[in-house]
Amino acid sequence: MDSPASLPLVFESGVFVFDEDGALHVHLAHSADDPHPMVTHPEGRDSHLPGDLGALELTGQGGKGEVRGHFPQVPALPEGGFVLTIRNYDFVQVEGSGDVSVLVRDPAELPTWFDAGKVHRFARDGSASPALWEGSRDPAREQIDAKKAWTPPSDSTPPTSPSPGTPTTGCLGMILLVLLMAFAGCPSTPDPVIVADDDDTTANDDDATADDDDSTEPADDDDSTEPADDDDSAGDDDDDSAAGDDDDSSLTIGDICFPAINDPNVPGPDYDQYSPTVGSHCFGTNHQNITGVERVVFIGDSVTVGVPNFTIDLSSWGFPAGAGTPETAFYRNLLVDQLASQFFLNAPGQFALFRYVDLINGVALAQTDGDFSSCAKWGARNDDILMPPQQQLEVCLPEAERSKNTLVIMTSGGNDLASLTESAIAGADQSALQAEADDLVANLEAAVQWIKAPGRFPNGVHVIYGNMYEFTDGTGDTASCPAAALAGFGTPPPDPDMLAEVVIGIQEEYMRIAVANGVDMIWMLEHFCGHGWKNDDPTARCYLGPNTPRWFDLSCTHPNEAGHAQLATMFMSVVNE
Repeated sequence: MDSPASLPLVFESGVFVFDEDGALHVHLAHSADDPHPMVTHPEGRDSHLPGDLGALELTGQGGKGEVRGHFPQVPALPEGGFVLTIRNYDFVQVEGSGDVSVLVRDPAELPTWFDAGKVHRFARDGSASPALWEGSRDPAREQIDAKKAWTPPSDSTPPTSPSPGTPTTGCLGMILLVLLMAFAGCPSTPDPVIVADDDDTTANDDDATADDDDSTEPADDDDSTEPADDDDSAGDDDDDSAAGDDDDSSLTIGDICFPAINDPNVPGPDYDQYSPTVGSHCFGTNHQNITGVERVVFIGDSVTVGVPNFTIDLSSWGFPAGAGTPETAFYRNLLVDQLASQFFLNAPGQFALFRYVDLINGVALAQTDGDFSSCAKWGARNDDILMPPQQQLEVCLPEAERSKNTLVIMTSGGNDLASLTESAIAGADQSALQAEADDLVANLEAAVQWIKAPGRFPNGVHVIYGNMYEFTDGTGDTASCPAAALAGFGTPPPDPDMLAEVVIGIQEEYMRIAVANGVDMIWMLEHFCGHGWKNDDPTARCYLGPNTPRWFDLSCTHPNEAGHAQLATMFMSVVNE
């Protein structure tokens, strides 16, 4: 059979071993009587390894062999079982969920039971999460230690007994049903063109001493597909992107950062067209060197403000039980503690009003405390960031404070999308929808440009914002969330494809703004997909396997405690790199 251009593998269990040559050996519990389970994406077809199979070797072409993240270690290898040996892989990455992703390009001699061009997820079989055998050879362990871009959360499992009650005031509103169509599916990238070697030597490109393969100059590394191109180098990629070397392959951001959900055959945002610099953590971009922060400001909507758990049962009023998150778990409060420690900032006390929500006005009970401010508000839209009546930036960034090196963190756009969806349901044509989309994008860009205006923050300013997520895990089944009707997810738009096209453009524009203005964006949409209200449905496009935690609360649109923890991890990963 023909081998695929790339073969993403995802492991929920197993013991990993790196030998002296950097080859990866994955030991999985397996026997003829109990073959190891496997799920093939994107169709989600369940299957098993052949029962009599004891070993298999996959050898890719031109892989860099990068190892990202930190493995827990175990002292012993399992007895018997199945061993998958992978040579010349592009990367091995420990995900925030604890799963391990491996990308192999052009593997030779694939067995017939592999599906070309699909993601193969080796499901958990009751054994522990992936771990590294402590007897792995030192070179591999040095790579792992050198590439600890982040540490997975110690506990990302949502609460098993949610507290009753939820507000709907200030919900993100009707996040459009077709947002599910607007993630991770990157269009196919054309084959790279081989041009002359840029160092004018007769030797292979990037192996010559005269070459500048660690340079960020555009002329560097000639986009050659020669095996000796700098994919074999231990240095940085020639464009300083930590998301994998991109000068000798057709890999997209989706291939590299979201292999479990990426499908180039499904319409989705083309982030690659703007050539963003992607963080090694793959949670977002890496356009800023965030150092010396003296003040932190939170801007945006209810995701940032936080929706608290009520201690009273509001079910008799028509509200679902279990929505909301304890104030101590809001991502902004988690970031307050982490950022205060990292930059030696004066943080609000653990019981300070800043950390709580004014349930009448949907804002923080205290706008400023110490070196932190929040002007985010329930129901806020992109025009509220800069324009009256809220003018969040003007209020939280007064002129007297602009001499401080400032970090601005925000989530915004979900309520704009709700309005856009309502317009579509009401019968607006594509030109009207596009005009509304252009306005919401322009409002975000105006806010970012206001922050980045020369001279406004003479000692430095940094911005990180998120794109927009959805809760159906790529299915469109809004009824999967018990509160969908109360949250306003009712009549579908008459032309969802038209609306999807407009929304995909919005997601792309969010990336364009980040690249053009030198700020950073995190991929909320992509990383929350699979953690929504269809997280336990094997047929869902974003299905990530059994026991995948849900990151949305019962309001459908807000993060639960585990979701807030994930947002904090994503924002901090961008800050740290």
